Amino acid sequence: MEEHAHSIALEFTETSAAPGGIVRLATMEALGSLYLAPRMAQLYKEQPSVRIELVTASHWINLSKREADILISFPKPQGRRIEVTKIGEFALHLYATPAYLKERGIPETIDDLKQHRLIDYIDELVQISAVRWLSDMINEPPADFRSTSLVAQYNAAAGGLGIAMLPTFVAGHDKRLVRVLEDEVVVKRDFWLTVHQDLLHLVRVREVMAYLTRLIEEDRTFLLGEA
Repeated sequence: MEEHAHSIALEFTETSAAPGGIVRLATMEALGSLYLAPRMAQLYKEQPSVRIELVTASHWINLSKREADILISFPKPQGRRIEVTKIGEFALHLYATPAYLKERGIPETIDDLKQHRLIDYIDELVQISAVRWLSDMINEPPADFRSTSLVAQYNAAAGGLGIAMLPTFVAGHDKRLVRVLEDEVVVKRDFWLTVHQDLLHLVRVREVMAYLTRLIEEDRTFLLGEA
């Protein structure tokens, strides 16, 4: 009933030909803050009548309840009446500062990581299991510093605290950090673009979806850590 009522409201308040308006875009904290936000200026140049509301969250955003218009996520969402498309992928690597590695030594094997300060999520507070990327390489990683925030983990690593597994879109261009075990440790995740079917007729929603799809494709080499 809630969905039906909202659909009726859309019919009276939205027109499919409207070129502009607000689009609420939801994604994970680091992707939204460190990758998408700096690239919004280009979208506004191309679509000056579109206005973005960027929602960053560590939990699932429910498009069926209209918490957002568009979602970019790492796991593939499930739900009723949503369109889900894979638009790319990104890589994660281990990163640390040269000063930390000089002090503690450069690990040559994954087993050597047990002798280092690792940075990770607080496991029992993880709400989206796809972010347990360090566990892809190390069973029950013995982290010395944990945070619910990937941005905090990134800043801890950049400050010289230890070794963190970070997406390329977070750390790939940070000259304070170098990759660790570059040839051995590479983890990948998919980008999924999701929109509610009731919004596909809106021009502004389609424009933002097209921009995001093109952006991820054009940055493919960087996102995979190949540049």
